[in-house]
Amino acid sequence: MGAPTVEPVKSLPAFSNEPVADFSKPANRDAMQAALREVRAQFGREYDLLIAGRWEKTGDKLKSLNPSRPSEVVGVHSKATTALAKEAVESAYACLPQWRQRRPAARVDMLLKAAALLRKRKLEFDAWMVFEAGKTWPEADADVSEAIDFCEYYARQMARLANPTRCCNSRASATIWCTCRWASAVLSFHLGIFRSRLWWHDCGGSGGREYRCSEALQRHSHHCGEIRRGVARSRFPAAVFLAPGG
Repeated sequence: MGAPTVEPVKSLPAFSNEPVADFSKPANRDAMQAALREVRAQFGREYDLLIAGRWEKTGDKLKSLNPSRPSEVVGVHSKATTALAKEAVESAYACLPQWRQRRPAARVDMLLKAAALLRKRKLEFDAWMVFEAGKTWPEADADVSEAIDFCEYYARQMARLANPTRCCNSRASATIWCTCRWASAVLSFHLGIFRSRLWWHDCGGSGGREYRCSEALQRHSHHCGEIRRGVARSRFPAAVFLAPGG
């Protein structure tokens, strides 16, 4: 048998960390204040579950509060039932054969697009983290920078692994269950941890571990117009399901 055909993968520059914002500069402070106002205007929205590619509303709700001002409701989230959780995992697992055929170049492109979308709306995600996780501005910005770093880093790992190489005996899995339950400010990486699981699975890893993250922030990642459209354009499989309190 001849060697398998390998799809060319674009050459990427060496990885470098996403720079953080310098809030000592008036222009950056003004931009952050504008982002905070924009996000505050969305407080109290209701967010549905994403199950098997469709949005589901349930009667059992979870309120995500601003830990710095508990009287403020950042978002109201439908809780998943056992049946919905089962359907989500089964649907994700059924997608695995299709996901295995996704070419390395397409996976690299998906990750780079995600990095670009996060970078474009970086201050907006900073603001969500300030309100829902009690982060200071520099802490929030560093966490979003880390999420961008995950995208960029794993894109390069996918490019590196594009040639058929047997590096381990484990089998990739497309099934993830992330339970987005309220986490206090002492739990770092509210966005980064969640995104690291998503991007690692995109690169080709396997998993099934539960992570607890900030609900409104993760939900906003899917409801956020440009990011949601970008993921849809990339034809990302139904492999990640958000389930507050599930």
